[in-house]
Amino acid sequence: MPTRFTFDRNYFNDRYQGIPEGCYNSMMEQLLKDTDVVTGVDYNKNREKYEKLADKIVYTGKINEYFGFKFGKLQYRTVRWENEIKDIENYQGEAIINYPSKNAPFTRIIEHKNFEPHNKELQEKKKLLLVKNSVKNGMKQKKDIIQLMMKK
Repeated sequence: MPTRFTFDRNYFNDRYQGIPEGCYNSMMEQLLKDTDVVTGVDYNKNREKYEKLADKIVYTGKINEYFGFKFGKLQYRTVRWENEIKDIENYQGEAIINYPSKNAPFTRIIEHKNFEPHNKELQEKKKLLLVKNSVKNGMKQKKDIIQLMMKK
């Protein structure tokens, strides 16, 4: 997890990066325009049926399920995402704030509206969505992750 003591909104130090204008919803709408989309189905239970419908399929489910749990339970699935709508215009002033303390209840909080600080329509909204990330298996695992990060 990168640590910075600046107000740089970028997550990585890559030269080219960013959030699509209008965020990911508008990007996905454009990508999927004139495409058949099927949601709310269990692809793995009816894999043969769906593979006959198209030459190319984009699978967006859990990767360990796609491979029939061949490699067991994958550790990356331990992050919990908790959505919360707040009746305020601003919560933390930045898109992402990390909480690396062993005692913090979340590893980070994401305030999506701050990914587009120049979008006047988005900034004028009186409500905002917060996404709080934490580790599913409790604080012991979070402490272990923090200790591993501090060793590197």
